[in-house]
Amino acid sequence: ALLEMTYQGPTIHLDEPAVLAVTGAPLMVKCGDEVLEMNRAISLPGNVLVEFGPVRAGCRTYVAIRGGIQSPMVLGS
Repeated sequence: ALLEMTYQGPTIHLDEPAVLAVTGAPLMVKCGDEVLEMNRAISLPGNVLVEFGPVRAGCRTYVAIRGGIQSPMVLGS
């Protein structure tokens, strides 16, 4: 599972260490004061916030997190 972001990204709290990858329309991805690169695997520690800024060009950006994304079921999906 992955998260599709249109025009603007969210802020995500990672409870545990994680590996994520961000691809698609370019935007700023930050963890604390560090700007993260897109289009590669990024290892992050737990208990951090990952912030996604507005898209600079294009429309959709995607973030995948190793092991999936835990969320409640909505509308059966």
